[in-house]
Amino acid sequence: LQIATVGLVTAILLTLYPAAPAQAAVAGYPQGGTTQVLTVSRKPFVCYSKGLPVLFTFNYFLDDLASTNFFSTPTVITINPDYIDRLARINPGAALFVVGHECGHARLLTLNEADADCWAASAGITQRWFVLADLPAIKKLLFADVRGNWTHPPGEERAEHIEQCVRAALSGAPLVPI
Repeated sequence: LQIATVGLVTAILLTLYPAAPAQAAVAGYPQGGTTQVLTVSRKPFVCYSKGLPVLFTFNYFLDDLASTNFFSTPTVITINPDYIDRLARINPGAALFVVGHECGHARLLTLNEADADCWAASAGITQRWFVLADLPAIKKLLFADVRGNWTHPPGEERAEHIEQCVRAALSGAPLVPI
């Protein structure tokens, strides 16, 4: 999920909302550190890809919220803890959606954004990373005013698709395997 594609609202909030290490929602991850269990807002997050736990790495210089490399073994999800922390303090569900989106890429071994979004939406609802009431804030924070680019559809299109995936998950019909 590239910063340039997550929305003007998020970019402004991440700029205006200063990091506060004492209250960090994604605490204690050193530059270059790794873990198999990422904790976001006191919720442990584990992701599997190719039958192995994903390795989360931390890069405060990543010009993005997160990125996934499923070509490596184990799969690596690189997180910018500063960006994710600030997003988690604004809305924990949005931060967990971002991590879930990257896990969707890893689980499904896909570069397809719609598939990763749907996996995150479905898993997020069924595993209670967020609830239906969080959806408007997630859509606003991550997808408002996003034009899209050659890898990411426009924000409005993604937001509508995510809502369809959430509603499918709530009806008991997940669109993608969890």
